[in-house]
Amino acid sequence: MIDTRTKIATPEQARAQAAANGWRAVRTYCDPMLPAHVDDLRALAGEGKLLLIIDTPEDAYLEARARCEIAASLSFAGAVTEGDGDFAAAAGAYDATEAEQGHRRRFFETVREKSGS
Repeated sequence: MIDTRTKIATPEQARAQAAANGWRAVRTYCDPMLPAHVDDLRALAGEGKLLLIIDTPEDAYLEARARCEIAASLSFAGAVTEGDGDFAAAAGAYDATEAEQGHRRRFFETVREKSGS
């Protein structure tokens, strides 16, 4: 069994790994991890790996560590670290949070619709 939590690194380690391996940095929330967002991230990775910078939305559902562990399970994640928008910008990260928030909004609308809320 592979422990994917070993992909979780400090911001400094993650940035160095990404630079050394040519990984694309991406800012994301992964709160929750939804199939459409996984598809978006996979497309951003292409044939390579991503450095996923896990930021925290104001209305976070899961703790950051849990979201890092979930993100680390993705086969195209080379490294995962916690970081905010400023860190992501300094790392030259693609910001995937806007599209992710759209997926999240649609997901919660569907849940409310199906539950009759």
